[in-house]
Amino acid sequence: MMTDALLRPQNSAYVYILLGGSVLCAGIGVAYMGSLGFLSISGAVLFALLIILTAFRYYSDVDFRLKTDFFSYMLFYIAVAIGYAVGIVFYFTKQWYLAFIVGEAVGILFVVIKGSVYKRAFESPKKSIGGVAKSMSFLLSSNLMENLTLNADGLVLVLFCGEEAVAV
Repeated sequence: MMTDALLRPQNSAYVYILLGGSVLCAGIGVAYMGSLGFLSISGAVLFALLIILTAFRYYSDVDFRLKTDFFSYMLFYIAVAIGYAVGIVFYFTKQWYLAFIVGEAVGILFVVIKGSVYKRAFESPKKSIGGVAKSMSFLLSSNLMENLTLNADGLVLVLFCGEEAVAV
């Protein structure tokens, strides 16, 4: 069980685990998409960057939820939406990843400026990293089970009916 004393003093353990996990997920995603022949070299780099930025953006909104600052939470998502709108300009470059990368980056930048979750993010993690990793593994497992159940119909359709039966 994580105590407030383990979680509050330093969040760098979270950021290091998030960075490692997002890079690992990006690598797996790039390898999978590359094996299907969907990615060029520039597409692979942008896809990996999008996965990493999205993971950090998901972590960023925690800053406002923990403080129950819902006005800033709303402003955070308005900033992300504005970033997506600006990113639409890049859609015409035939690299659709850029549209999302701009939105994710604007959201993270908003939290860096207004929030506090990244203030001491890259300090050396202390003893709490093991407890944080254990806590995050439970969260990761529950998210994996949730996503499997939400997408189980598509997985079953692919197995029994082929790729044509599943909409992209």
